[in-house]
Amino acid sequence: MATHYEGEPCDNTAKFYKWVKYLKKQNEKTAFENLNYTVFGLGDTAYEQFNAMGIYFDKVFQDLGGKRLYPSGDGNSET
Repeated sequence: MATHYEGEPCDNTAKFYKWVKYLKKQNEKTAFENLNYTVFGLGDTAYEQFNAMGIYFDKVFQDLGGKRLYPSGDGNSET
């Protein structure tokens, strides 16, 4: 998951982000119960909200019932 500017989703992720945020707001607990996932976040440490989307999706996938297979990873375009 790439983070754009100061913690925003990229254009190609915006609709998915909005949908997942809606599910979370509806207090959905089982929407992703059949999802096994690993998140790799892409960001830039020059921005205050480094890898905000990766961090967000890693947490919300679990909150929605998903099963994390491996710890999330972070990629930094600054290095």
